[in-house]
Amino acid sequence: MPLPAIGQIFGRIYRAIESISIVRLICCLFITDLEMLIIRNMSHTSKIKKLLPRILQSDNATHFLGRILGDSALVGHWETYQLVAPTVFERVALPGYKEVVTEALSLCISKASSAIAQDLVSKILLIPQAELRAQLLGWALICSAQENNVGFAERLLREDVGHRYVHIALQCSASRNHSQATTLFLDDILNEEIAENRALDAPPTPQGRRTSIVSYQCYSITSALTSAINSDCYETIAVLLTAFLACMQKIDAASQHSFHRNTILARVPLEGVEPLSRSVCFHLLRQHGDDLPPQLVTTFLNRLSGSIDEQPDTTLQADGTSTRVHRDVLVHWSPYFADRLGKPPAASTLIDLSGDVPGKALGIFVQYMYSGALPPVSALCWAAEDEAGVEKRRREILDAARFLKIEPLRVLRGLR
Repeated sequence: MPLPAIGQIFGRIYRAIESISIVRLICCLFITDLEMLIIRNMSHTSKIKKLLPRILQSDNATHFLGRILGDSALVGHWETYQLVAPTVFERVALPGYKEVVTEALSLCISKASSAIAQDLVSKILLIPQAELRAQLLGWALICSAQENNVGFAERLLREDVGHRYVHIALQCSASRNHSQATTLFLDDILNEEIAENRALDAPPTPQGRRTSIVSYQCYSITSALTSAINSDCYETIAVLLTAFLACMQKIDAASQHSFHRNTILARVPLEGVEPLSRSVCFHLLRQHGDDLPPQLVTTFLNRLSGSIDEQPDTTLQADGTSTRVHRDVLVHWSPYFADRLGKPPAASTLIDLSGDVPGKALGIFVQYMYSGALPPVSALCWAAEDEAGVEKRRREILDAARFLKIEPLRVLRGLR
């Protein structure tokens, strides 16, 4: 190694030791003089301003400007940011500068440096190149989804953000269990007027545009729900489930199959249903119950069976047999109970059905309400009863179903 080079190394070591900084010692050994000066003076705007001409003449100007912009975005140093941001945006169409801006966006959004983040967006909106502008706005939206920065995302959604970025943002927030951000992006996607303005590359006909919007909605929500299930994000599963079922109703059976509707629904865990209110669960069962996979029906019914905080509040009694149930379950399944119970009772309610519903039949209906399944009629019979006895029990159950107004045809199909 030439002696001048050795002398430079020892000079750097001496300067680092003099400043009593291990970090600077390492930097001095491996970083160029200009970069070392930038690191030393990052918090001194006036000194960075003096270095700026050298930075712009350097072959590594992109790297140096990115370092300054990123550091000022990270710590919220407004003066230093204002110094270099105009220069970066003057060059934003040149190679490497888009990455400088995306890195700064990631850092300031993650650290809630709101003033710098808002100013970055304002400068992005002034970029004349439409595709570059859309890419940077889209990246800002994705960053806001990752950080659950709902306020920042709301501003971006008011701008010209492409539909593909809203779709990615929804998927990001869903996979991180950010329920607020997920709700925001979901509402945007489901708003057909907004969706039509998001450059969906739809055919010019009204029917073509409608088909394109529905496909966009189904694809976005399916991807987000799948990500939430894969990541065990129970709160966002609950947010997306109702929208997913509604979207699937808009398309035919073949299209539902292509979106793996039943496979996805069968994978919804009980934890993903627990955040839903009981009324929402009842609504989904009422609207989609006949068309849901058995696994999801069971999941909903398990949710409705209650928890420690939702103890049964009604007692049913018949022929000396009694059982505790939830009032809202009774009201959902049986118009008879809906009329009988009326307004929510102030305390636990006792309903005696003796003489109208056999005791064993009562147990069957309670099981049916909570599991969606009926046991064999033979399970209700005495051991010595013959085929005529089995048929008699079947008629008793159907008569009780008619009395309670619980769809006798569905009960009849369940009996075997």
